[in-house]
Amino acid sequence: MVRSIGKIPVSFNLLDVSGSIRACKTAALECDKAKFEQYKLAASDCIMPEIILSVQSCVDKIRGLES
Repeated sequence: MVRSIGKIPVSFNLLDVSGSIRACKTAALECDKAKFEQYKLAASDCIMPEIILSVQSCVDKIRGLES
C-alpha cells in the first residue's frame, strides 16, 4: 500500500469501480466538477472569472479527448 511519495504522505480515494477507462474518466470528471462547485461556494466573491474560465476550458479539453 502506498503511504508516501518521497517523504510526502499521500492517501488515495476510490471514486468509482468500473470496467472501462471511459467510465472511470467520466466519474473522475464529475468528481472534479463537484469539488470545483464546492470551491466556488466557499470562495464566493473572491474567485476571479479568469479562474472559472480556465477550469471550464480544462474540463472541455478533457472531454474533447473522447472524440
